[in-house]
Amino acid sequence: MFRLLQRSGVIRITFVFSILAATVLTALGVSSAGSGATAAGSTGKLGVYVGYQAPGGVSSFGRAVGKQPTFAMDFLDGASWSALVNTAPSYMSAWKGSGHTMIWGLPMLPNSGSSLGQGATGVYNSYFLQLAQDMVAAGQGSSVIRPGWEFNGGWFPWAANGQAAAFVAYWQQIVNTMRSVPGQDFTFEWNPTAGDQGVGNLANYYPGNAYVDDIGLDLYDQSWGTFAGIASQWNTYLTEPYGLNWLASFAASRGKQITLPEWGLDPDPSSNDGGVVSAANSEVGGGDDPTFINDMAQWITQTQVYEATYWQYNSSLLSTRSNPNSFAAFVLDFGSGSGSTSSTSTTTTSPSGSTSSGSGAGGSSPSLGQPFPGSGQSGSTVTIQSPIVPVSTWQGAHFSAVVASAQAGKTGPSGSVSWGVRSRSGVTTPCRSGSSVISRANPTTHCNVGAGVLTAADSPYTVSVTYLGSSSFAASSASVTQPVAKGSSRISIRTKASVRSGDPATITASVVGLPRAAGAATGAVTFSVSPISSGGQSLTCGGGDSVPLVSGVAACDIAAVGPSGSAYSVTATYSGDSTFTTSNSISSTITVH
Repeated sequence: MFRLLQRSGVIRITFVFSILAATVLTALGVSSAGSGATAAGSTGKLGVYVGYQAPGGVSSFGRAVGKQPTFAMDFLDGASWSALVNTAPSYMSAWKGSGHTMIWGLPMLPNSGSSLGQGATGVYNSYFLQLAQDMVAAGQGSSVIRPGWEFNGGWFPWAANGQAAAFVAYWQQIVNTMRSVPGQDFTFEWNPTAGDQGVGNLANYYPGNAYVDDIGLDLYDQSWGTFAGIASQWNTYLTEPYGLNWLASFAASRGKQITLPEWGLDPDPSSNDGGVVSAANSEVGGGDDPTFINDMAQWITQTQVYEATYWQYNSSLLSTRSNPNSFAAFVLDFGSGSGSTSSTSTTTTSPSGSTSSGSGAGGSSPSLGQPFPGSGQSGSTVTIQSPIVPVSTWQGAHFSAVVASAQAGKTGPSGSVSWGVRSRSGVTTPCRSGSSVISRANPTTHCNVGAGVLTAADSPYTVSVTYLGSSSFAASSASVTQPVAKGSSRISIRTKASVRSGDPATITASVVGLPRAAGAATGAVTFSVSPISSGGQSLTCGGGDSVPLVSGVAACDIAAVGPSGSAYSVTATYSGDSTFTTSNSISSTITVH
């Protein structure tokens, strides 16, 4: 399949060739609103594309991340009108019984030639009628259909720039034709690609609420010429013309569900961590950018996205070998690590079961770092062991886990393991070092996080481990919630023991964080200067009793003390900060003479 994506002058070109196809396919995937409730163990919003006619690849991806996607995406053949209708039954057959809600990419025009204007007159309706009949007969009558995706770009035969009226009329012809088939319950998804592609107001290309069920947008972590760093780029993704904010607003104004039919990474020339990178006259991206994955996951949740289909192919591939940091973030956001609240180790076992890798022409799907499991697999378990020492802000952390067979007495599996450490706020921390491969002889895997990386402010952390499976053992995962403790603090005060009546007095409090390696304490010290004898009045610091620390020191300046013969008790209390706990000083005394 040939794919070219452009955003605000940004051009993205990706070549994806199916193994047995002599021509380049020109259809991209669509989300399907299949019947029935979300299957147990699946993540309701998630869809995935792993290659054409590859249900086994989708299932394997689900095992790798620890939850099965609800949606699977595939593309109908757009080489010619005859290819579209003649090959459709083989596509339907390949996905029959997969258990996933199907997403079908429907080319509005084939490579062999035709036009939007002709389509608007209804001359191509017979092809869509035949297609709809075949889909219903094959049990795909509840699919989501995505006609003419990315119509605002210039890279597909149905590029609609300057042809808004024809595009709308043709879309309506397709929808009316396919809905005329008895037994159908299709959902139609309308989606441009993100950014201003120079086609004018996208509302002019909207076919109308009666002809659209869902509104979506395709978005990849990429820019043109300069990738400004993930924080700046994310703001662009939100605020650019026809970006994510526009999607949410436009869908709401039409009363439609929000979808992300395609989203993924872009590790073309990049700093490979979401940092700044430039390459003149070239597409650049965030590379292995777990922050992008986390930002997308948060946006998907906050805006109640109905379906988000990840492009698990080529440059966007996630695995322990390809974009491993982003893969770990994905597992935490969408897979076995998502929604974990347990404070003790939990073990998830994947039962054995058989899967199909497609039929007919055969599918091409990406490797997740392990063979796609077939029938006869055994179950596996993952058990996370507690850190060697309690985790504190100033210390590093060492985690370990054991992968074993779910069948008592049976030799355990071997293969790849993925770790993820995610803070309460959703920031993913990759392991600095450790082992990501286990064997029958050494079933223990390790994750080491450096000193100062885990903070009490971001506590608790979710630690997740996923065994990716093998030809003999199914994938499994486990997660624990790991709190991170603050360091202790020590406060001391210094003042003159005897002060003359009417003179000013300064009380100094020093705060030291323990251990000192954790850095300087911040926050404030609250002073209390109270009379020891009855009838006296408390004294107040000139700037108020709560004084901010500066380089670990706070000073309380009292304008004048008195009367002669009085005495005061002085205490100071440190408020604590994100690194250190509170502490109270031992009282001191000021005598006035």
